[in-house]
Amino acid sequence: MKKIFDAETKFYLSEPGPGGGTLRHSLTDVGGGFALHPFQMPEPTGYEDGSMQMGKRGHIDHLALKVHDEECLQEVRRRRVKAGASDGTITDFGAVRLVTFKDPDGREGEVAVDR
Repeated sequence: MKKIFDAETKFYLSEPGPGGGTLRHSLTDVGGGFALHPFQMPEPTGYEDGSMQMGKRGHIDHLALKVHDEECLQEVRRRRVKAGASDGTITDFGAVRLVTFKDPDGREGEVAVDR
C-alpha cells in the first residue's frame, strides 16, 4: 500500500476465525483522517448477500469515523447517547478506542480515536 497509495499499515493481525480457520485483518492509514480496515474471513459467513448486522453485511460491512482526540470522542459519544443512537459503550482495542452507533437506517458504524 505504501508504494502505490502512500498509505501506512498500522497493524496486521491473524486470529482464530468464527467457525475455524484464520481471520486476517489490518488497519491502513490512507491519510486525511481516513483508514481502511479490511477483513479476510476464512470461510463464507452466509451473509455475502448482505445483512443489517455489523460483521455480517457482506462486502462492505461498516464505516468508522476517526476523531482527533479523546475529548472529541467523548463529545461525539455524549451526542450519540442523547440522540438514542448509541448505548455509549467505549471499546478499547489498545491501538484504537471506539464507540458504536446506529444511523437513521439502522446500520451500525463507529467513531474511533487512535491512541
